[in-house]
Amino acid sequence: MIRANVHEAHIVSSAPAESGATAAPGASAAPGMRMRNIVITVVLCLFMAGPALLYGASIAGVQLPTWFTAEDARWLSGAVKNVDVAGNLNVEGFASKDLQHAIEDTVGNHVPVKAHALLGNASLQRTGIAASNALFSWPCYPTHFGSTTLYLPASDALSPLPDAASEEASVGLRSFAAGIVDAAQRHQDVRFCVLMVPGHRTPAVSPAYDLSSNPLTASWCFSILEEALAGQDNVLALTQEYSSEDAYYDEYFRTDHHWKASGALSAYRLVEDALGLKATSAIGGERIPIENYRFFGSRTRTGLMMVSEDVFDTNSDFSQLQVKEPEGDPYPYNHDRFLDDAGNGRQYRFHDSYYDFLPNKTVFVNEGAPEDGPKALVVTDSFGGDIEPMLALSYRETHVAFDLASNGYWEKAASFEQLVGEREYRDVFIVASPTDMISLVDDAPGYF
Repeated sequence: MIRANVHEAHIVSSAPAESGATAAPGASAAPGMRMRNIVITVVLCLFMAGPALLYGASIAGVQLPTWFTAEDARWLSGAVKNVDVAGNLNVEGFASKDLQHAIEDTVGNHVPVKAHALLGNASLQRTGIAASNALFSWPCYPTHFGSTTLYLPASDALSPLPDAASEEASVGLRSFAAGIVDAAQRHQDVRFCVLMVPGHRTPAVSPAYDLSSNPLTASWCFSILEEALAGQDNVLALTQEYSSEDAYYDEYFRTDHHWKASGALSAYRLVEDALGLKATSAIGGERIPIENYRFFGSRTRTGLMMVSEDVFDTNSDFSQLQVKEPEGDPYPYNHDRFLDDAGNGRQYRFHDSYYDFLPNKTVFVNEGAPEDGPKALVVTDSFGGDIEPMLALSYRETHVAFDLASNGYWEKAASFEQLVGEREYRDVFIVASPTDMISLVDDAPGYF
């Protein structure tokens, strides 16, 4: 809810009156002052009436430029919300304040030029924060007041505030590992490879880790996971490690927690070496810049700060892969398909060339492998979208399940055992961030 307080202005002149001149009571202001007052009044009235006017325009079906409405703010933090005023228009809704909140959200959904207002306000706050930081020289600071996203001036990067390591996190990791071990014991002929993707939970990423007490780091999480998985011969635990900020940002985005194509390739090489996969010749390491394309990651949204970066692909050959979605006919894997605002209905460009988020339960078919070749299962979160085609080159069929994503985009299988037992897999890959591993048991208590 936006409120404006307008106070009457009293202007007192200290200039001496001209000889013989007398000011008549109630004399009108100078023309310039009068015009200024008119302009301010009109602007203020339009601003206060803007939500009502935009709401009326939407009801009437009037098409307005997206920059003038709240539409462009859909991709920003705290933007457009789904509201139900009619459903809360009752005594219970009023008593619980759900009705009041719904009305406030409706007004917020129709604020003119909302995206520009959000970004401009955050930029103004950030200017003040940066000015005050000149006295203290902290290596990072919030992108705006109350923000949990930090700006790192030295690397021009955005990073979240570190979470705290806790007993609950330790228990979640151990429970996750216990589920993997149970499945591995029931399927002794299957190799289980657990790849923990460190993401931004690496001290090399942000100096905020040095300023935090007992932060949750990927190395802390992996040590717990590795210990809990130890002793099971058909289970392998892998992760990436970074000792410097430069090394990390060479493989991960500066504005997002996801890895670049080079980061996915680095993780694949770990798996390839550990399991002896044979797709090396098809997966190239040369970096190819994607022309006329700038990446704005999820941190630009949460931080309300438009930091962008270049995108690179690798010269890998995926031409022998076919994709079988749950519905429809198989089609060639189109690795060069970029999902941006036109592809996924969002205004921010969240995906690079590897981020082909195919439907859950999609199957990659490798036409270059024997028909009786081995099968693999990839159980993953959002990190799986870019490493799946690399893995698929070493198998006849590679089945994908986005069961570890905590955002609710995909429906989970009834259980991990159901997935593993559906087919005769040679290898099962579990690819996820530490937080999605920690939260799985609470999110889906009966999964293991």
